[in-house]
Amino acid sequence: ELAAAIKHATEALGAPFVAGGGVRTEELVRGRAALGCDAGAPVCTYPVTKETRRHPLYGSVRRELVVTATHVLERDPRSVSVVSCRPLGSVHAIIRVAGSDTRLRIEYVDGRDRTYASPGRDALACSLLDCCLAAGAGDVA
Repeated sequence: ELAAAIKHATEALGAPFVAGGGVRTEELVRGRAALGCDAGAPVCTYPVTKETRRHPLYGSVRRELVVTATHVLERDPRSVSVVSCRPLGSVHAIIRVAGSDTRLRIEYVDGRDRTYASPGRDALACSLLDCCLAAGAGDVA
């Protein structure tokens, strides 16, 4: 029913609607579980609190930020599953947020950014910068 409603709405706008074959739940779960598997061994792991608009009741969610020689990963500490995995080459800037001893923002080359709070903010920033530079991402600010 949902696909039919979307098809009707897009055709009313004059846009074509093409439905793909879809993805089976098992394939989605397998693909999600494999996220970050090729990121390499952790260089360092920091407990962080991620600021997010997706959790409006809480405003933040607990995560682990894991830096490898090639990637920065965000893990859910309860399930230890990887939530996000980005290559170090995609890091554009590491910013210590003014007026806070714990907040850090990571900006990516695609314009997205993530803000975290961690008691080890400065150590996290240094570790992340060192790994970015070692990986050849020399333009990190």
